[in-house]
This record gives sequence, structure tokens and C-alpha cells, in this order.
Amino acid sequence: MNHELPLEKAIEIYKVLDIECVLIEGYKKIQYPRVLLCRNQNDSDLIINSSKLVAIISKEQLTSQDKVPQFIRTEEDKWVKFLMDYITSRVIEERAYHETV
Repeated sequence: MNHELPLEKAIEIYKVLDIECVLIEGYKKIQYPRVLLCRNQNDSDLIINSSKLVAIISKEQLTSQDKVPQFIRTEEDKWVKFLMDYITSRVIEERAYHETV
């Protein structure tokens, strides 16, 4: 292609290909379920402006967020397990939904 495919069109292609999980990097203004990678408290605007936060991963513990699971970047075993469990549960939900439709 000679141009970038808009995100929504790319996602529609992935749906046709029966891909169960797409990880998107960037697109801070598009509201899909997201994991925020924060450097420090200065990234609080990203937290405030994200309506579908799944988790926050940061260099240091952020004190302002207690409603969203938070992980320290170096504790990979914890956040990788959380994300794998989250993705697995979403895939199971989607499959169950499509079986009933």
C-alpha cells in the first residue's frame, strides 16, 4: 500500500481473518480497552483522558489511581499474568457472544 490504513479499517480486516487479539501501540485518542505505559506522575493526563483503562504499568507506583490495577514495569511476572488472564477472558466472552448470536 502507498498509504497508512486507518485503524478502524485495519481492525475490520482482522475480524474477517478471525484474529482474536490485536495489540495496538499509539493511538492515544482512540478509546479501546488499553494498558497505559507511564513514565511517572507527569503522565497523569494520559490516565485522566483514558476511559477504558485495563491496567497501568509504570516505572514507579502512582498514588492517584486505585480503581485500575497498577504494576511496576520491572515486575513482569505480575503484569504479564494479569494481561494474559484479561485477554483470555475477553476471548472467551467474545466466543460465547458469537455462539448466541
